Amino acid sequence: MYQVENLTPYDLEVLPQAFMFGALWNGKHVRMLNPEPDLIRKFLRHIKSEGYELASFNGSGYDDIVLTEYLESGDPMVAYETSKAIIVDRVKPWAFRRDIWSVDLMQILPHRRGLKVLGCIMGYPHLQEMPIDFDAVPSAEDIEAEWIYNGHDLQITQLLKGKLQSELDLRAMMSDRYGVDLRSKGEAAMAEAVLLREAGFKKADMKAAAQAKLAKHPTFRVKPPNWWDTFCNSYGDLSANARKVIQAGERIFHTDIRIYEHGVSGEDI
Repeated sequence: MYQVENLTPYDLEVLPQAFMFGALWNGKHVRMLNPEPDLIRKFLRHIKSEGYELASFNGSGYDDIVLTEYLESGDPMVAYETSKAIIVDRVKPWAFRRDIWSVDLMQILPHRRGLKVLGCIMGYPHLQEMPIDFDAVPSAEDIEAEWIYNGHDLQITQLLKGKLQSELDLRAMMSDRYGVDLRSKGEAAMAEAVLLREAGFKKADMKAAAQAKLAKHPTFRVKPPNWWDTFCNSYGDLSANARKVIQAGERIFHTDIRIYEHGVSGEDI
């Protein structure tokens, strides 16, 4: 059963030499600074024994991944380097191992807005950006300021969970019906997951098949629009600029364009 009633918001603050795990539990702000990984695991086992699961805002793109790395290494600097790779170097989330699977409220929203913007929309009274530089080694005063910041983010996440409860209920019902976890998916992603499930396909298998097909046919051509021939036949009546358009179009329509893993070739035609 995929439940959505009992969700515990959690949020990480990751700085050089400081890994901060925050969560809301039983109305209290749980705060752990550079804890032993087993202490976090104990907390996760406890909330699970009480019938709760983690909720996050962008956990699938950040928190779940960084927490996975910390639980594996126990090293704040490993967590920081992972955080930096995601935020600064723009490494895609799927490039990392992920053992933590929170219910990611961000993915449900039809428009990807930041948590502070959502807090403003929902009327949350305390909006605050990160109080220190993310790449600065924090002092004791900085850590306390970060905990206050973390607490506000958790409260906004909790408030957002309440606003999205009907959407979560729908996803839980559909998850139970189709046997696939849809709780952290937007509408398009839900449809894709259900169709794959009903058709008996796996996304990885379809991607592999597409890559195999691409290996055999690595190029494509752009098809001219239906009106192109008529336009070209009016060549004599066209301006010099229009003739340049025709010449450029003919080059494009008769050129094999190579497909790459992350898009098409950027070479001039």
